[in-house]
Amino acid sequence: GKPIMLIDSYAEGSPILRWYLDGSASSDGLQGGMYVVLVLVSSLAESVTVKRWGPLNLLEVWHHFAFTLRFARVSSQGSCSSPSAVLTQAYMFLDSEPVAADNTFLNLDIESMLLLNSGVESFSIGGVNPSIVSDASEFLNFVGAMDNLRIWWPPCPTNNDPSRCNPFAFLFPVLQNGTRQPSSGIEDGRVLLETVATPLFASIFKNQVEETAGLLVNLDFNDQSKSGVLKDKSVWDGPPQCANSELYSDVCPGCPANCTFAFASQFDINCLGSGLFMILEDSTAQEFYSNEGTCKCRDIDTCPTQVQNCICPSGLQRACVSCQKSGHPQAGKDAGICLTGKTSRLCWSDNDCGSNLPGTCIELDPQFCPEELCSEWKCVCQRNG
Repeated sequence: GKPIMLIDSYAEGSPILRWYLDGSASSDGLQGGMYVVLVLVSSLAESVTVKRWGPLNLLEVWHHFAFTLRFARVSSQGSCSSPSAVLTQAYMFLDSEPVAADNTFLNLDIESMLLLNSGVESFSIGGVNPSIVSDASEFLNFVGAMDNLRIWWPPCPTNNDPSRCNPFAFLFPVLQNGTRQPSSGIEDGRVLLETVATPLFASIFKNQVEETAGLLVNLDFNDQSKSGVLKDKSVWDGPPQCANSELYSDVCPGCPANCTFAFASQFDINCLGSGLFMILEDSTAQEFYSNEGTCKCRDIDTCPTQVQNCICPSGLQRACVSCQKSGHPQAGKDAGICLTGKTSRLCWSDNDCGSNLPGTCIELDPQFCPEELCSEWKCVCQRNG
């Protein structure tokens, strides 16, 4: 028969994420029974199966369904100025217990196949929205009783979520033998509700919600509808505009800022590919690579001169060629060393040596310049001895 729509979400007048019940006979390695399927509809109206959970044992008793999602921002069309989002986590829990899924998700190219170019604007529960979906005959409506409907959209994961600072934490890396050792220590198929949605876990069997931050919609269906409209009992209206609030930003508290999308030009290969010239001119990004990763020069002409720790081509070594670090008393002049009496301190003029005699401040050869004063480096021939 036809699948039964559970949750349909929309963006820019089109379906985007869809959860539905599907009865399947035994085939393609699947055991026969009832499954919940999540699909993502791309901007080209192509449906990608994200996960298939089941088979489910749904007797005629009350059940508590919970679905969680997590997204990550990525560069769009090779540009860090146009971010999009990719779906990195999708889980289902039945009566607070995790439901096993097939291996579809782990085999997807997340960045290309699970890309969202806009955020979710609206939801339809128990059927499609006929004002958006022109042909509603593809799905059946859900027929049954419903006691509570809650939609959570917290600004940040909870502190006990090991993927709090990294939405990919349950997935990578994939080793050469095909196994996964994610930094979280928890593989995708072993995620628990209390791990990724603590407030939801604490209230799933309760009529009242104690933790309301992040609770966007809260319907209990105990009151009569007025003109077909139910009262939403949630008290959280969502985060304010990030630009006007110090409470919300790109970074969750306790997470490293330099791993967020704002710094993507320093680690996102798509940004590098489209903005290589910018990187070659951006000394901040070059400094980051030289200290945190690898800055390796292909030739001496394009090797950054403002960054010390870049690796020179074979046969060459890094050397200071200018001892004019900005901030000293006479910017623009190489540092020297005093040669009067027992004094050997750095100087930029004869007066710095405590003497008015000319020639007491001798300019240093840049190769002997203290590291903290060097302002320019180049690749030079290696010195022997």
